[in-house]
Amino acid sequence: MNLTMLVISAIIVAIALGFVFKINVGLLAIVFSYIIGAFFMGLKTKDIILMWPTNLFWMILTITFFYGFAMSNGTLSVIARKTVFASRKYPYLIPITLYILTLIISGIGPGAIAVFALMSPLIMAIVMESNISPILGATIIICGGSAGGWSPIAVNGVVTRGVIETAGYGADSSALSASVFSNMLIVCTIVFILAYFILGGYKAKALNMETPPDFNRDQIINIYLIATVLLVAILPQVLAVIFPASKMLAFLKNQIEITFIAVIGSVIAMFYKIGNEKDVISKVPWGIIVLICGTGMLISVAVAAGTITTLSAWMGNHVSAATAPIFLSIVSGVMSIFSSTLGVVIPTLYPMVPGVIEATGNNPGVLFSIIAVSSVLVAYSPFSTAGALAVAAVADEAKRKTLFNTLLIIPFITLCLNVLFVVIGVIY
Repeated sequence: MNLTMLVISAIIVAIALGFVFKINVGLLAIVFSYIIGAFFMGLKTKDIILMWPTNLFWMILTITFFYGFAMSNGTLSVIARKTVFASRKYPYLIPITLYILTLIISGIGPGAIAVFALMSPLIMAIVMESNISPILGATIIICGGSAGGWSPIAVNGVVTRGVIETAGYGADSSALSASVFSNMLIVCTIVFILAYFILGGYKAKALNMETPPDFNRDQIINIYLIATVLLVAILPQVLAVIFPASKMLAFLKNQIEITFIAVIGSVIAMFYKIGNEKDVISKVPWGIIVLICGTGMLISVAVAAGTITTLSAWMGNHVSAATAPIFLSIVSGVMSIFSSTLGVVIPTLYPMVPGVIEATGNNPGVLFSIIAVSSVLVAYSPFSTAGALAVAAVADEAKRKTLFNTLLIIPFITLCLNVLFVVIGVIY
């Protein structure tokens, strides 16, 4: 067995074993990275350790730790409840309000995964009380969290930019990741609108909610802190575009980094004691970090083994400029049924994009977007993070079982829908 087949087999086996035995795929990927790298490729163990994607680890850790305070002290939860409470007398607006709220909370930093966990119980409870289809509830969770989660300052967007840099597009990574965000926002919003009308979201009944509590001292400080961090991180970027001749703004644009600003914000939060440090640390998605970074190690081994080059060349010989987007849409969608978009699909497929582009001449922003969007639209699967959380948030056992069975079918429908989007050029 040559190295290419060995690495491909390792990736498939890692995903399969993780799915069957409920083991973090990242841990299995680390094991395969060591075995293949040390005993089949002769790499030094310290070189294998250096394949751990430090940049991605740093990005996820710093941003999720900062937003852990807002999750721990209930800031995000109170914001969500106050927003929904404001629309309680206009039931047809409830699904729309939930979608926009989920999008915004995800987009300001926590990202899709954190919002899936945070918003799923609230959204599904409101869905059941308002006589809204639970499928529409799942759509709000998945599409709302994803539409915002790929913003340039949110976890998914930051990680995607890092993977694009690693794939060889360092100079253009910001523009390409912005293209992914734009396409994600457009497609997810289209899917939500379709679901809203097809599933009768406008027929929702009025909610009987208690008035949410006022923000307490910790939550008020947290809101000001989040606003300040976002302002410091974003304002220099915007002003540098408006005033391109300013050397000071150009300097600030290059030197101000959202992850370091998030660390400063976290330190200030600890000084003001707006959250318990141990509880905040527990909010960091360590399992997702291991998943993403462990898979990243195995992909680095694949790159060193020439696997990515070989697969890219194969695609270049077997797909055309017209069929490459469709092929990548189907492959990423099928992979996402059983694995994580951010942890497995993107780290596995993004490194192949440069080779495909060289052979077919496709637009890199389009291909990166297709992989991410196709994978996200299949996240309805109850075996995926978002689908599983949506199912778990349904209190009634009979309704939970019905939702589970329905979500086994929906991914294949959304996969076909996304292929249609690719064919007609919705993703551009």
